[in-house]
Amino acid sequence: VRGGAAVQITKFTVHPVVRAEHLLYHPYLVFMRAVSVDGKDFHIFKIRDDGSGTAEDLTQTDDGVWNDIAGMSYNGTYVYFRSNNYIHSKTDVWRYDVGQNTTEDIFPNDKDYQLLAWSRDQTRLLMEEPHSGELLFIDAASTEHIPLETPAIPFRQAMMDPLNNELYTLDSAGNLRARELATGKKRDLLTG
Repeated sequence: VRGGAAVQITKFTVHPVVRAEHLLYHPYLVFMRAVSVDGKDFHIFKIRDDGSGTAEDLTQTDDGVWNDIAGMSYNGTYVYFRSNNYIHSKTDVWRYDVGQNTTEDIFPNDKDYQLLAWSRDQTRLLMEEPHSGELLFIDAASTEHIPLETPAIPFRQAMMDPLNNELYTLDSAGNLRARELATGKKRDLLTG
């Protein structure tokens, strides 16, 4: 902000804010912080971006549940987060609807897939099967699984470009590759 001074928004003396996102087109911040004495239970809160008012807990869950902000839709309509609310050993994908001020479990995850990214149009989740390392899209509406790639060498990281035309993978040997999502054509960007 031009000419503006920093303003303290939250005043937590125990368990500080871990991650925060400003809601697009709305005067609020969404943030996560620990709420338990041992610092292991994380909840997601909403507060006005000027620090006025009190923080609203968007994830009122029992002990032993952590909630982790995964990101926001490109147009600011939704905030996505991971939560082990139902089965503590599995992580479901949840969506907070900014306009409706509601949360819903949009991907009950009984196989322990890891959420990596959302497609720009918010219809597909980029997921990793943790045992094989396989990357796949899961259709958010039908839950159809669309296999993309199974690594010869385990992936360290995978993500899509901002326009969702390409999938980038970095394997544990340091090889960075791009894959066109429309054609499946691959190219090396950097070799370990």
